[in-house]
Amino acid sequence: MPAAARHLNQPAPAPMSELFARDRNLAALIHGFSDLTVVIAEDGSVRYASHGLEKHLGRRPDAFLGADFFSLFHPEDEPLARVVVLEPSSDAEDRLIMASRLQHAGGAWRFMELASANLLDDPNLEGLVVNLWDVTERKEYEGRLERMAYSDTLTGLPNRARFATVLQRACDRTARTGRGMAVMFIDLDRFKIVNDTLGHQAGDEVLKEAAARLRQSAPPEALVARYSGDEFAIILEQTNTNVDPREVAAAILRRIVAPIDLGVAEAHIGASIGVAHSGPGLLQPRDLLRAADTAAYRAKAQGRGQLVEYDAAIDALPMERIQQEAELRRAVEGFEFSIHLEPIFELCGNGPVAVDATAWWNHPTKGLLAPPTFRPLLEEIGLTAEVDLETLRRSALTFQRWRSVVPETSLMTLTTHVSQRLFNEPDFVEKVQEILATSGLPPADLRLSMDQAVLALNQNQWADKVLTLRLLGIKLALEQFGSGASPLGGLKHAPIDQVRADSTLIERLPHDSWDTAFLGAMVAVAEALRMDVVVQGIADAGQLAAVIEQGCRFGQGPFWGGALESEAALEWIRRKRYRRPSRNSDHR
Repeated sequence: MPAAARHLNQPAPAPMSELFARDRNLAALIHGFSDLTVVIAEDGSVRYASHGLEKHLGRRPDAFLGADFFSLFHPEDEPLARVVVLEPSSDAEDRLIMASRLQHAGGAWRFMELASANLLDDPNLEGLVVNLWDVTERKEYEGRLERMAYSDTLTGLPNRARFATVLQRACDRTARTGRGMAVMFIDLDRFKIVNDTLGHQAGDEVLKEAAARLRQSAPPEALVARYSGDEFAIILEQTNTNVDPREVAAAILRRIVAPIDLGVAEAHIGASIGVAHSGPGLLQPRDLLRAADTAAYRAKAQGRGQLVEYDAAIDALPMERIQQEAELRRAVEGFEFSIHLEPIFELCGNGPVAVDATAWWNHPTKGLLAPPTFRPLLEEIGLTAEVDLETLRRSALTFQRWRSVVPETSLMTLTTHVSQRLFNEPDFVEKVQEILATSGLPPADLRLSMDQAVLALNQNQWADKVLTLRLLGIKLALEQFGSGASPLGGLKHAPIDQVRADSTLIERLPHDSWDTAFLGAMVAVAEALRMDVVVQGIADAGQLAAVIEQGCRFGQGPFWGGALESEAALEWIRRKRYRRPSRNSDHR
């Protein structure tokens, strides 16, 4: 019978403490069932509280009698708690258990699960019995797990998984409310150069500083996440503040270019930013992300440090690039490349003194593709190490096989390209030694041609590797010298014995006096430092004459047929009259 309907002449129920004192079985049942038991009247006032109230919430049970039970609840949890407690199901199997925050006397919030039973009709209790279990430690542990699962350990930003969850909710709110939203995709510029030149530890510091600058640039309510690698993403929902994504992007571009002090050096990075606004066809997370990524790619293609807002007109080129990247990744995974070998000649002699090995892509629809058509993308997606290492392995095996067929090739050396990414791998030297041991190629017959970026490395980063390679007898060359800002002074301390002049340097020979003079200066500096010079890309007799006139002794290029598939190259060498290199040749 409800307490409010009790007849005035009926005696009031005994206090709960007296009831439990008389009925030991009931007391044991209630006290042992949960961490805390509270009996309340229909108006929410407390009629009884077990000693767990003091243990878990720091409140004396006798002092809390008559108080509003729901005053303990967090304001956000109170409405639902009133429903669960005051309107419990009569069916025990359907009884709801909810988690709520209840306030400790010291001010902290404790997480407690609760369930309620309606015993208002019980003549002894005439109340609602609420059982509570303290689950604070479990909730804190779950929170730590969630933070680990949804946070990026390096930057502290939400990670890709958390970003996806929040983006889905934001898209749902946009569909429901009609308010707009935007997704920003940020791709750091020049980060790869910093990471490859200064090392991964410096790269990590740059990423952490970039993350901090993005947080500073975005409004407080925005979600800033590390999406992957050096890519970040931001969700901007339209609220009462109506933040303009273009203003946020402008703030990012201003902050991100400030130098980053790494102690031993300063890092300079930038950002390419793509923005996609919600609208027709752009209401789902997948579509918004694709559009923002497409815009960011276009921003990078326009010269970096740019902001591009997505529209349908910019779709075609990025989708083609995405397809190319997917195809190239598959090609690397299955090594869909063929090894081509190009003879290197002593220009005043009659035959080749070395061969230059490169990987050409056997594209499934476009046919055979030369390295310049895919190498930049290969570098961008970070897969040069895999291709260069396999090229070295296969060309070494091929070259040794040649020697059993054409003995004269034993007088030649093999040159292969080594990207800076491969050079920086900790076990690079061990991998080279393993290939030499497996193929049987003598170390003295191998020359590794490295990127110009090796000159920018801290000496400690390459000294040990270079010393080991030289002690093994392996020769070293500098690749594509003269292709851009190639400082002649940089050769002074370069750990190399050969300079490979890029083909772009002689394109205008013999008619361009500046290029002619630069080539002559390069030859003079290289000879003073006891280095060879190999000119790449010699295409005709005029260029050959100009190169010889400037003192160059070695060259390669289309003039002699260019690069050939390995079997065709061997046949070419077999047919040609072979000449032993001159005694004073340093090329070997």
